[in-house]
Amino acid sequence: MPASHLRLVDFADRAAWDAALAKAVTEHQPDLVVSAGYMRILGPPVTERWRNRWLNVHPALLPSFPGMHAVAQALAYRVKTTGVTVHLVDEGVDAGPVVLQEAVEVRDDHRSRATAARAGTRWGEVPSTTSTRPPVAATWAASS
Repeated sequence: MPASHLRLVDFADRAAWDAALAKAVTEHQPDLVVSAGYMRILGPPVTERWRNRWLNVHPALLPSFPGMHAVAQALAYRVKTTGVTVHLVDEGVDAGPVVLQEAVEVRDDHRSRATAARAGTRWGEVPSTTSTRPPVAATWAASS
């Protein structure tokens, strides 16, 4: 699967990084882009170009616990059920429309790592989408 590495520190500003990301993805001509663990808010050059064609996997049942550390937040709140959400990416933080969700029971003896692993296993069971071209994995390391 094609991959790229775009470090934020290698660009003059965030707008230049967003433009480079949009260009890198576009060069692969994917029908769909999927990100998991990406941890960056995408700017207009990306969100406008890939609207309704960029999916993100989030380790919580959105709209609960958006953003970073979702599993730890869910456990701190003492939820009995957490899970995984696949949603369309927009300009917000895990704010795009939900495509599908899968619940994961939080067991009394669970810690953050075990619950996250179970949520990840559930993600592996989500049916894949058929496309004429493979998706581009948007898991580029984006360091600050």
